[in-house]
Amino acid sequence: MKHNEFDFNPDQTRRDFILGIGNCSDCYSRFSPITKETLKTLLDERFACPTDTQNYSPTTQEFYEFMVKYPEFRAIGYAIGKPRDDYRVTIEGLEGNAKSEEALQEFIDIFREADEFEIKITGNRYCRCWYD
Repeated sequence: MKHNEFDFNPDQTRRDFILGIGNCSDCYSRFSPITKETLKTLLDERFACPTDTQNYSPTTQEFYEFMVKYPEFRAIGYAIGKPRDDYRVTIEGLEGNAKSEEALQEFIDIFREADEFEIKITGNRYCRCWYD
């Protein structure tokens, strides 16, 4: 299936299994935060387009590259199912506990313009960004 000229893998059963969601036949399903390994699988198997964005967010590939550098972060988003013609996986943001000052600062530098941006410095340096 094509959306924005990207040829998505149409195997929705496999995609939904990777995401850990039930049958996405109702067209829209949020998924639990996913690891960099899961996102890599979605990219490698063409369930996620590397250049897609959620409005003004970084691209899926840019989220993935941040997660490779800082694997303590998880991607958040949703899946669009068939029969909609915009079938896809969309990454809307990240969440996680920054393990280093460098990870925290880079998170702030890259994602501070998100529609929702949260940092809790006390305790475990929880970070979350979400693009509407």
